[in-house]
Amino acid sequence: MLKLVGFDLDDTLIDDVSATREGVRRLASAWGALDLERLVDAWQEASAFHFQQYVNGTESLELNRIRRVQDVSRAYGKSLDEEAAAEYFLVYRAGYEAGWQCFRDTLSVVVRLRTQGLTLGIITNGDGPTQRAKIRAVGLQDLIPIIVISGEFGRAKPDPAIFHHLLDQAQCPPERAVFIGDRLDKDVDPARALGMHAIHCDRTQGDSLEDVYQRMRQWDTRL
Repeated sequence: MLKLVGFDLDDTLIDDVSATREGVRRLASAWGALDLERLVDAWQEASAFHFQQYVNGTESLELNRIRRVQDVSRAYGKSLDEEAAAEYFLVYRAGYEAGWQCFRDTLSVVVRLRTQGLTLGIITNGDGPTQRAKIRAVGLQDLIPIIVISGEFGRAKPDPAIFHHLLDQAQCPPERAVFIGDRLDKDVDPARALGMHAIHCDRTQGDSLEDVYQRMRQWDTRL
């Protein structure tokens, strides 16, 4: 029987793609840019690159934010110094925060699992203040007791250490745990490598937590 259900946060429980899009839309509006899709793609590319620099310790969080805006502004043909980029990041951030919301099925499935006596946890890559603010804003703080954030823990997915930490916090052996996430490389594969059950929930392909719940029943007939 299962004891622990672990979740990725962004694009598994929370629609981070839509929130990011709203942040970039506000940048586009501030710059008078018409090609929103081009800027969204540029933002996603810059975010992936600079997050790795942040994880590696080669960029501070503040510099990470500045560099992302500078990279995206260059895609628009606009050159920004660090001070201007920092100001524009605030424009992005206001839109990003305004866009924070759970997927429609998130709260109902999380509450159902909680009432069935399962321990719930999150592993998320990102900085602590942002991810905790996001969790509070969408109403997950009181529903999921174990929160593991890479910026606080010091290791990021797919590092096995961060998955071990979740298991330790829940006092759960890996074979009684399942991890659910939208990324094969950062969520599913590392969890399975530790002996955990894992389910790929790809929202872009129409997957839902209701589908995930039905799959979990093969490992726990109580559900």
